Amino acid sequence: MADRPTTVKSRVMGHNQQMLRIDTEVTEPISPAVAEQVIACCRQHIAGAEVCLLSDYAKGLLTPALCQELIGLARRRGIPVVVDPKGRDYRKYAGATVVTPNTAEALLAAGLHLEDGFDLADVVRVLRLQIGPGHLLITRGPEGMTLYPAEAEEGIHIPAEARAVYDVTGAGDTVAATVALALAAGASLPAAARLASAAAGIVVGKLGTATVSWRELRERLS
Repeated sequence: MADRPTTVKSRVMGHNQQMLRIDTEVTEPISPAVAEQVIACCRQHIAGAEVCLLSDYAKGLLTPALCQELIGLARRRGIPVVVDPKGRDYRKYAGATVVTPNTAEALLAAGLHLEDGFDLADVVRVLRLQIGPGHLLITRGPEGMTLYPAEAEEGIHIPAEARAVYDVTGAGDTVAATVALALAAGASLPAAARLASAAAGIVVGKLGTATVSWRELRERLS
């Protein structure tokens, strides 16, 4: 669309570390007409899909209505839905199989602040009021990640796999993508989370936006 330029992210680097990022973008919600085009495209292609991954960057595409339409479409097809969330209200993700916020994102959605002190189980209880009985996988940086299966009171802690951290760019995307791929391949959610931890540990050891090959992942796991 002529009035909606492609988002451009400019990263300022210093001594192999990202100092800041400058974004040029429009983040207003897409129009209902554009949303219907997106839904029509998904309806056309979902028959060949084994997982639905919603990576929300808060750029205006994943409106509450669109998220609910896509989650419903996937659930009717019997395929898992993985969400990498953003924002203060997770009700738009209700019905998803697993939602993967980092600690800061989870606190924001729960209306809490890092400096106030918090109990992760309390955060999970607040988020479940918004997303329903889905699973929560909270990524915690150097502390690893904690998986809260649906309706479970106790979380499953998964240690961090990073051996060296050069750039955390894309770590959350790596987690969500690896979980989605693993679930599509038939893995259990705990196994998918452990694969995601290993993949994130690899990608943060690279500079800039990076990928993880299956050879690197197999070597790390071995």
